[in-house]
Amino acid sequence: MFNPEIWRDEFPHTNENSVYLNHAAISPLPKGTTDLVKRSLKMRQSGSVEDFQKDDLMMEKTRILASKLINAPSIHQIAFIPNTSHGLNIIANGIPLKENDEILLHPFEFPTNVYPWMNQVKRKVKLKFLPENDGRLPLHIVEQHITPRTRIFALSAVQFISGFKADLKAITTLCHKHGIFVVVDGIQAAGCVPIDVKDSGIDAFCAGGHKWMMCPQGVGFLYLSERLLTTLTQTELGWLSVKEPWDFFNFSQEIKRSASRFECGMANVPGLYGMCGSLDLLLKVNPNNAFEHIKKLGNIIAKELTEVGFELYTDITDVHRSGITTFTLPKYFDETELLNTLSSEKIYISVRNHKLRFSPHFYNTEADVYMATDTVKNVFTVL
Repeated sequence: MFNPEIWRDEFPHTNENSVYLNHAAISPLPKGTTDLVKRSLKMRQSGSVEDFQKDDLMMEKTRILASKLINAPSIHQIAFIPNTSHGLNIIANGIPLKENDEILLHPFEFPTNVYPWMNQVKRKVKLKFLPENDGRLPLHIVEQHITPRTRIFALSAVQFISGFKADLKAITTLCHKHGIFVVVDGIQAAGCVPIDVKDSGIDAFCAGGHKWMMCPQGVGFLYLSERLLTTLTQTELGWLSVKEPWDFFNFSQEIKRSASRFECGMANVPGLYGMCGSLDLLLKVNPNNAFEHIKKLGNIIAKELTEVGFELYTDITDVHRSGITTFTLPKYFDETELLNTLSSEKIYISVRNHKLRFSPHFYNTEADVYMATDTVKNVFTVL
């Protein structure tokens, strides 16, 4: 049996009678993560100050941990990025497209996975949004909207409002039959939902680290399949993009073949130290066991609130289950007053598009979610 109690010491806010169930927005930092960030900053204050060798070793370890988290075939397919938007822009700007090519999108994507593609309209390509389907993404709907001009399907592994988990393997199998690249915004999955890029066959996976991966803000990673890695055009070039960056005046040298060629300049080194700590913790916890626990907590939330009349928006069938459990609020309801009341009780969840969203993590307990659902019930009774 998974025991969340053994991990709670990593999260000091749990000693403050605080119930935090908003990891789909931003996560608290584990103690081990903040310790590593502090160590990095301390290194810049004392000793030799310039210790690139230690930084390089840490970055290599972090790249290995990121590849393990998503089962990437090689660390050479992993690039560090400051956020999901940056990674998606690398792909959107660098992928070959012709006039009248089509980019297929889910209608309720978070804007991060829309604007980079909208920006390609200047290349005279067309954006096509799938029809709305209560936050779901049925495979047959995707198939109906593929045309001979479709070149890219950009989607979230997990939809940020509904929590719908896409069947990435089935979608990729379908898209690859038509020569379509599958580009995945993975920020609502990585660190919560187990991801296997090798098994699913997706072409790209971008994820900022500040949500479920519990990393400092401003760090994340990008995975590229070999197919896409060899296809992307380099639209930004920096001194770290080349094979021998310390050969300063050899301007004719080749660009790296690995995904790290997209890391053009100095990285957010303290942030990556933190990312190293957080990914190490997630892998020690065991992502598969942690996810089963998170789903169990979500199912308790769904049961407790639907029994008293809340309208469940999330698909809780196992194949499409994620860490998010969402309910549609009545139209008349004042969501701001609800959140203010909950926060006064140190209960932290979120409202998105007039929907109440819970997102517990592996260290949360059943007591946490019962406290949250009981408080929500009481608030609704009063309001």
